[in-house]
Amino acid sequence: MLVGLEYLKTVNGLTDEEMYDEFCYDVQLRYALGFRQLGEGDFDLRTLYYFRERLSRHMQEKGENLLDQAFEQVTNEQITEYNIMSTPGLVINEKVVSSGRIPTPAEVTTWLTNALETT
Repeated sequence: MLVGLEYLKTVNGLTDEEMYDEFCYDVQLRYALGFRQLGEGDFDLRTLYYFRERLSRHMQEKGENLLDQAFEQVTNEQITEYNIMSTPGLVINEKVVSSGRIPTPAEVTTWLTNALETT
């Protein structure tokens, strides 16, 4: 979860405090990180600081970027789990809807609409 938060924070240009607020109050973000129940996975903001401090210390001592390694591992696991033969791949509601190409906005809209209707 912390790796996912760190990635989303960087991609969206958020501060730690903004990312923490997003995690606490954005149901979609919590869902994307695998939390299906409110209150599940709650943590203190200091946890982000300690996490980053430990990552930085490891990078200085060992020269390894653990965030990059974790991202690569998770990505590889998901590609294997969903049997995606070529990237990019898009999974909605645990089902591969596209693989090996970038879908059109109309296709994505249709898939999302269908997914919302079945939930």
